[in-house]
Amino acid sequence: MLKRLLTHKGIYTKLFLLFFIIGVLPLILGSYYYYSNSRKALLHSALQEQELEINSGMRNIVILFNEAGVNLLLTVENPSFVRYIEETDSKRLHINEQEKALQKVMSLFPWPVESAGFADINGEIKSIAYNKVYDITAERKTNISGEQFFIQAIKIEN
Repeated sequence: MLKRLLTHKGIYTKLFLLFFIIGVLPLILGSYYYYSNSRKALLHSALQEQELEINSGMRNIVILFNEAGVNLLLTVENPSFVRYIEETDSKRLHINEQEKALQKVMSLFPWPVESAGFADINGEIKSIAYNKVYDITAERKTNISGEQFFIQAIKIEN
């Protein structure tokens, strides 16, 4: 009887191992394979979507600055900016004209531009226009010589 019992357990063990090898092991391996492939595909898709968003944003910025470039060129060509430096006796009149020109640029681009200004070589703001769309309650600077964009602009000039 003992011999029969041991033989009986051996058959169950063999059947269990056979079921595990034929049924469960392929299921586990297949699940892991599909999981890793799906994960890679989702990551790739997310990266592509992010790249499209970044490219779209950059394209919008480039378009904005290309359009703004024409208006900034018109503003720079305004004689009041040059006359301010050349004619020292009527600076206030030229500042008023500069602010009108800057306000015109601001009205053309109301959403991305918070303020536009004209500063001398020392960073002293001479004329400035603020966008009415933005609620600018912060302290308004009179000198931008320490700002990174001003420092970079001075480096370009030299």
